[in-house]
Parts: sequence; C-alpha cells; structure tokens
Amino acid sequence: MNPIHLLVFFFGRRMVWHAFNLCVLALVSWGLVELGVPYMDYVLWISLIIVATIAIWRAGDFFHPAATYIQERHQIPESVKAALIDAIASSFPEFCVAVIAVIILGRAEVGISSIVGSALYNVLIIPAAAGLVAKDPMKVNREVVWRDNLYYIGVVVLLLAALSFPQFSAKVENPQENTQYWGVLVALIFIATYVVYVLLLHHAYKQYKIKNPLEKEDPDNAEEEDGPVNISSETHAWLWIIGMMLVMGGASHLLVEASIKLGELAGIGFSF
Repeated sequence: MNPIHLLVFFFGRRMVWHAFNLCVLALVSWGLVELGVPYMDYVLWISLIIVATIAIWRAGDFFHPAATYIQERHQIPESVKAALIDAIASSFPEFCVAVIAVIILGRAEVGISSIVGSALYNVLIIPAAAGLVAKDPMKVNREVVWRDNLYYIGVVVLLLAALSFPQFSAKVENPQENTQYWGVLVALIFIATYVVYVLLLHHAYKQYKIKNPLEKEDPDNAEEEDGPVNISSETHAWLWIIGMMLVMGGASHLLVEASIKLGELAGIGFSF
C-alpha cells in the first residue's frame, strides 16, 4: 500500500491534514531551534506531543472493533471485556510510558508519576465526563463496581508498601542488597496479583454464562456497523490488536521524549 494512502487510512481524511501540518510545524521549529531562534523549542516539543497523542487516539479507534469482534465471538460479558481487552487500549500507552521512562531514559519517577496520575484520572475524570455527556442514565452493575474498586484499593496499598520499603531498608544492614532482592520480589508479587484478578474475572465469566445461556452468534453474519476497519476472523482481530499496540508503543516513546524535554524547558521536575 502507498505510504500516503496508509497514513490517510490510519488518521482519516480530515485528521491526516492536521497531523501533516503538525509534523511540518515540528520540522520547521526544529530548523529554527538549530538557528538559535528563542522559544521555538517549545513549539517543537508541543507539536510532537500533539502528534503522538493523535496517533495513540487513532490506534484506539482501530483497537475497538477488533476487541468487539472477540467479545461477540466468545460471548464475553461487557465488564470482563472492558477490564481485560479494552484495558489494553487504555492502559498500554501508560505501560509503555513507564517502561520507556525506566529502561531507556532511566527516569523511574516519570513511570511512577504517570501510573499514580493516570489512576486518579481514570477514577475521577473519566466517570465524571461520561456522566456529563451521557444522553441517558448510565446503568452500572453494583457487583462490578465493588469488585474492581475494592481490588483497586488493595493494589494501591500494595504499591504504597512497595515504595516505602527502600526507606526501611536504608536503616538495616546491607541495604543495597536488600533493595535489589526486594525489587525482584515486588515485580513477582505485582504480576501474581494481576493473575489473581484475571482468575476472578474468569470466574465471573463462567458465572455469567451459567446465568445467561445465550446462543453463540457468528460475528461474520452479524449486522455490519460503520467503523474504521472490517474484521473478518479472530486471527484478523488479534493481528489488529497487536499492530495497534506497536503503534501505541512507538507513539508513547515520542510522547515521553517530548514531554521530558518540554518539562525541562518549563522548569518542571519529575520528583517531589
């Protein structure tokens, strides 16, 4: 496929021009920065941040039909789909930001800050925005709210305990060795905690199928909806999901780099 046609397909006919203009603006700003023109570095990093944000947003648009296809294929409850598959689209950029900040840039504080800030945003701003724009009253299963929020509170306490341990280890003998082993243990504990959450969702899924015995519909024969891409098979759906995850990862790398540079220009630190 022609690269230009590929970009038009990904960004859309209207949005592709905005992305193109922003890229041109970033390129011109970079040239002016090299010439020593003041304040153009702000324009450079802000334009790159906007381009990366648009790319992540559009990747999410392509992610949604693939996730919906998998849900309909396996008759997965909406709450389970949202907590597992949709969570990839919403949280994978955050995951990439944390990994890139820690491994590539060596800025662990960026990863931790993005995790905490994103959690607050998800719990407060997103439900508030959904309530403001919803045309009809939103119906939310009380069991789902209790399950996810209680688990979330427990995870936050676990994270707080993990972050507090280095301060405790500094007072004991061989603190560096203790902290090193503790870091590996924390990673294993966090992964195991998420596995437990997945198992809980799997149990909820089985209970849902028992209480709601529905005939399995073939998504291929379902009524087609307007969307950015038509999914023809489950393999096709997973390929789209993996591809969009790669796009999100690349855009997140650009976003982290540009955000750190902009923060340094503005004199905004990443530690408190």
